[in-house]
Amino acid sequence: MSAHAQTYCSEPRKPYCIDGYGTFDDEYSFQSCRSDMERFKRQTNDYVECLSTAQDDAIRAYNKAVESFNCHASGKSYCF
Repeated sequence: MSAHAQTYCSEPRKPYCIDGYGTFDDEYSFQSCRSDMERFKRQTNDYVECLSTAQDDAIRAYNKAVESFNCHASGKSYCF
């Protein structure tokens, strides 16, 4: 199993500042939430990339297992 397949993909949490009703109280709260949203975007992109890598690794592992199975099924004694 590759290092990527062993890695846990951590789903990001949306920023707290976007929950609830109303508007931003001031420029600071707006900029702070905007910064949180930018971080959330980066984390979401990283999460999607991690999931994609994990999917690719799982498919490769499955294909390798199929090759090994087919090798053994064909009567060969040494398969890797």
